[in-house]
Amino acid sequence: ETMVRLRLLRSGVRFGLPWPWDRFDGLHPGLQAGEMYYLYGRQKSKKTWILLHMALFYASLGKRVLLGNREENNQTITWRLYCLAAGLDYGRYNRGKLTDDELRHFEEAGERLKDERLIHVTAVEDGVSGFQAKVEEYEPDIALHDYFKAIADDGSKKHGADHSEVAATVDGLKSYFLDQAKIPCVLVGHANREGEGSDGRSKREQAWSDHITRRGNSALRVIKDDATNRVALVVNTS
Repeated sequence: ETMVRLRLLRSGVRFGLPWPWDRFDGLHPGLQAGEMYYLYGRQKSKKTWILLHMALFYASLGKRVLLGNREENNQTITWRLYCLAAGLDYGRYNRGKLTDDELRHFEEAGERLKDERLIHVTAVEDGVSGFQAKVEEYEPDIALHDYFKAIADDGSKKHGADHSEVAATVDGLKSYFLDQAKIPCVLVGHANREGEGSDGRSKREQAWSDHITRRGNSALRVIKDDATNRVALVVNTS
C-alpha cells in the first residue's frame, strides 16, 4: 500500500482536497482527513477574505463547507461571500454604490449559493464541543473557522488560564478531526507584534501559544502589503 501511494504521488495524484492556489497544490498532496491548518496574521491582513475565498473554492468543487464565524454576524459574512462570488467590492456594496448590473450579479451569486446549499455559515459557541456539534449536524467535507481563539475563550470562562486553555483547545480539536470527524480543518488566528522584523517567517509572531503549530500540520502567516493591495502566505511551519 505504501509503495502504491508513493507511485501515485510521483505521478501527480493528490490524496486530499486541493489548495485554492496552484503554487501550493503543486508542492503538497492535498488537505487530508484529520489534518489541521492554521492561518494567522495582523489585524486587517485579509485573513477573513482568504477564508471566504477558500469556502467558495471548495463549494465550486461540490464540497460541503462549514464556516464557523465569530468575527462578524452571520448575515455580514454571508453578504461578503455573495460579493466575493460576484466579483464585487464589498466596500462599495456597504456604501450602497452598486450599479444595476452589479446588483444583479450580487443577487444571482446569492441565489446560486443558496440553491447549492454547500456553504453553511454558523456562529460557533460553547467551545470545542460546540464546534463538534456543528460538524456533526452539517457533516461537511471541510471545516473552516474564523477566529479560533473564541473557541478557547469559551473554555477559559470555565477553567481560567489563557494559554493553557488555548493548548487544550488545540488538542481537543486535533483529536476530534483526526479520530472522529476525519475531515481537514482550517483555523484562523491573530499574529502579535513579536518577531515583526522576520517578515512573517518566525513562529514567534503567532499569538497565544506555540502549541498551535506543534499540533497543526502547517502554519501560514498572512501578510498584506497596503501599497500594492497584495497578500502573501508565508509557510513557516509545514
